[in-house]
Amino acid sequence: MKRLSLLAVLIGNLSFGQQIDTLKTTVLSPKQLKEDFQLYRKMLEETHPGLYRYTSKEHMQSTLDSVASTLVKPKSFYQFYKDILHIGAQIRCTHSYAFPSKKVSQYSMNQISTVPFYTYGMNEKVYVLFNGSMNEGIKPGFEILSINGNSIESIKEQFYTYAWSDASIESSKIRFFAGSLFWMFYHALVDKSERFDITFKDLDGKLQMFHVKALTPRTSMANYKKNPVNKSILKKYKQGKRKMFKLGFPKDADKTATISISVFGGDSEEDAQQKTRKFMDMAIKKMEKVGVESLIIDLRSNQGGWDIVGSELLSYLVKSDEPFEYWRKGIAIIKDTTFLKYTEYSYQDWLIAKKELKEQPDGTFLVVNPDGPNPVLTQPKPNRFKGDLYFLIQETTGSAASEFAGAAKSRNLGTFVGSETNAAYDGGNSSTFIKMTLPNSGIYVNSPLVAGYLNVKPQKIPNRGVLPHHEVNFIRDDLLIRYDRQLEFVKGLIRKNDKKTESP
Repeated sequence: MKRLSLLAVLIGNLSFGQQIDTLKTTVLSPKQLKEDFQLYRKMLEETHPGLYRYTSKEHMQSTLDSVASTLVKPKSFYQFYKDILHIGAQIRCTHSYAFPSKKVSQYSMNQISTVPFYTYGMNEKVYVLFNGSMNEGIKPGFEILSINGNSIESIKEQFYTYAWSDASIESSKIRFFAGSLFWMFYHALVDKSERFDITFKDLDGKLQMFHVKALTPRTSMANYKKNPVNKSILKKYKQGKRKMFKLGFPKDADKTATISISVFGGDSEEDAQQKTRKFMDMAIKKMEKVGVESLIIDLRSNQGGWDIVGSELLSYLVKSDEPFEYWRKGIAIIKDTTFLKYTEYSYQDWLIAKKELKEQPDGTFLVVNPDGPNPVLTQPKPNRFKGDLYFLIQETTGSAASEFAGAAKSRNLGTFVGSETNAAYDGGNSSTFIKMTLPNSGIYVNSPLVAGYLNVKPQKIPNRGVLPHHEVNFIRDDLLIRYDRQLEFVKGLIRKNDKKTESP
């Protein structure tokens, strides 16, 4: 099922010292609020290429003006943080997000005290995966119904109001109930209590209430091994470092291979491209050697990375010999170097990048091929895979990984199983980013510089993520035994297709 890679990341951060959340008592003056807000607004209006992509200019400007009108009296830090989140949510861009601090891992692990569980959102319900309190009555798999009188439905409403997500995608927001995102959002938006009265539905469906003390996530995670109720489930979720690519051959699926891709990674674009080529050449040789006819590509828990990985992967999978255009166009609106200091760009980088920008009548800039007027085409690989393809996707498939899924689905390359991805089917706002800390509040914001549009056919339902051909959702018992219902469904499809091709 969905790999909880975040757990391994968080465990790696346990060395931070515990701190007190001073932001709870921080109050910003109108002058401080206005300075931070005006800087944020200027950045959005002058650099965000998708500011009006899914939200009309009238609505977006009305939202910005509405927030500005409230900055005449002092506000608490968390009130202002909500304002910034609200603006980001209205943009409807998964790369337009804000954290309470630039040191977000330290903040969410050591600075806040909150609900002492590693939770997991699934099918609009929220479950305890690991119990970080020392109360042995609360078991993994308990469903959380309410916290301090706040129903899960009301908590969801708050989360969904402020969560960042692409286009009109709502289903992927359930991921904000997993791990550190839940800790951060619950503390920032809902409740900063030192004690929680929590109503659960237990494994037998009975209601139970327990009282637990708020703990830092760092302390909660240290308690996972101490509380015996976690012993069995911790063994099931034990994992090492995830590789970028992993090739497998399931024993219970004949002539079938799996390729799991955890990230579209690399030290540079060229490095990412070379890593992809090296792996795929090796994988195809091995698959040919054992006669693989069905290939499952697992994109779950892949939050993206380098776009070049997507176009390279596609070149090993397309059916046609014709060169293809991966991206249809890219749009930027940045006109000067004011915000360069918040990017990885140097001034020399900017001078080079300007050669790729062609001004349009509406004041935006088209990102063009610097080597000539023709579109950038990718050549299909001569050793590409020719068998049946299956793709596993879900709400943790984001950014470049989701875009690759969209490009593959548009070309009818295979069968998609799972749930909707968390990035738009036809491309998102990404490429390179402004990463800025607002000077008075310390709120850390991320904002993209290029709006990308994939060369894909329109999806039947517009402004959504990549939608699977077969929607397959997990249930609570899958969580407890780590049963991969989506993968098993694909294997079932493969066996069914094999039977269809058998001679009578």
